[in-house]
Amino acid sequence: MRPLSTDLRARVASALAEGETVRGAAKRFGVSVASAVRFGQRQRSGRGQVPGQIGGHRRPKLAGEAGEWLMARLVEKPDLTMRALTAELAGRGVHVAHDTVWRFVKRAGLSVKKTLLAAEQMRPKVARFRARWQAHQHRLDPKRLIFLDVEAGIEIVPVERFPR
Repeated sequence: MRPLSTDLRARVASALAEGETVRGAAKRFGVSVASAVRFGQRQRSGRGQVPGQIGGHRRPKLAGEAGEWLMARLVEKPDLTMRALTAELAGRGVHVAHDTVWRFVKRAGLSVKKTLLAAEQMRPKVARFRARWQAHQHRLDPKRLIFLDVEAGIEIVPVERFPR
């Protein structure tokens, strides 16, 4: 979408300066109420009516020193999450969203995979529960177990064990 012409912006702003209501000026010139408000604000603040640039290339925030540090950090500790990397970058003064870090990692050709052994399995409490489960697992009768595929979206209807 192209910006509205400077002439139209000036006409809306002058109508507002002459006392016309924002809604009336917006309707008369065929612009949105929000645009009319912005044109009036720009005129009153003395910034003029020249529209800002639309589109164009933005230099990536993780280019240069921050990108080099991020690559070195991933080589040093490859199992960091995107959110952890984002927090470390914020500590260094580079404030970005975690998806910005993800796009940087993807563009760099790196892949961040989950480990086969989740880190939480090493916590003492979880390790204790896993050991207890593994010790008692042999007692289960596989014929009495029901396996559900929760991702399939299939509705499970209970079956009567002793139909009448």
